[in-house]
Amino acid sequence: MHRTQQTMNVFRFLSAIGNANILWHHAAALEDDIKAKKENAVSDLTKAPHFAAWIRMITEYICNSLFHSYFQMTLDQKVYDYGFDKIIEKIKETHIKNPSYLGDSYASLDNLVTLIKLFVDLRHCFQHGGLPNVTRNLTYTTPDRIDHLLDPMNFNEIRKMFMDARAFTSSLPSQSVSF
Repeated sequence: MHRTQQTMNVFRFLSAIGNANILWHHAAALEDDIKAKKENAVSDLTKAPHFAAWIRMITEYICNSLFHSYFQMTLDQKVYDYGFDKIIEKIKETHIKNPSYLGDSYASLDNLVTLIKLFVDLRHCFQHGGLPNVTRNLTYTTPDRIDHLLDPMNFNEIRKMFMDARAFTSSLPSQSVSF
């Protein structure tokens, strides 16, 4: 069966929405568990399983959002072949051309890019290093910044960082799809 490019775009568009929705709702449920079980009162990651799952979930959300949000905005077929550096740069260029997308309520664009790269690095650590070697092969940041993100006592600060970083992609316009 031969699918047209338009059909593939619809499938990619729908999967992007579905993946973001699932990741977002799982992260929200884990936040509730972290608070209920007071995991943000300990500094030992091994004693905070919901926090560990949450930090993993939000890094995945940010990384997926980079590709999916850019695709939803542009329908650029090549976006799924781009590396993180290229897609971050393309989204940054979009924000430079259209500063109103971010509004006045978010951190500066450079700070958002720094946060995005921090979460991308942490995801890379989880994907390719894993615990206990989580801080090997860092691209954008230093081991102490990663260690800070892995401390459950920093939950409230990390959540604010995540919400700010989320603005980098969530504020982009999206194509409309009709069936």
